[in-house]
Amino acid sequence: MIKNNTSPLSHTLFSIFFDLDSVQTIISNFEDNHYLLYENDYQQFSNRSWRYYEGRRDSSINMKCIEVETNSITLGIDGYELCLSKLEQ
Repeated sequence: MIKNNTSPLSHTLFSIFFDLDSVQTIISNFEDNHYLLYENDYQQFSNRSWRYYEGRRDSSINMKCIEVETNSITLGIDGYELCLSKLEQ
């Protein structure tokens, strides 16, 4: 008989490590991180000219793209597509 010595704690730690190790860091894959975002959490990506934010608020995901020099803000899917084109060149 083979006995499994894996404790619930070790399974939980492995699960946490896997979630953290698999966090996506490019905008086109940010959607893969949505399940990790709690209320008021956000993820961002930026360079000197552009900033992209995605956050969970009121149980939905809000997207915002900011052009740093002009402080111009584009929201929603338009913001996502704009920042995607500017930050993933």
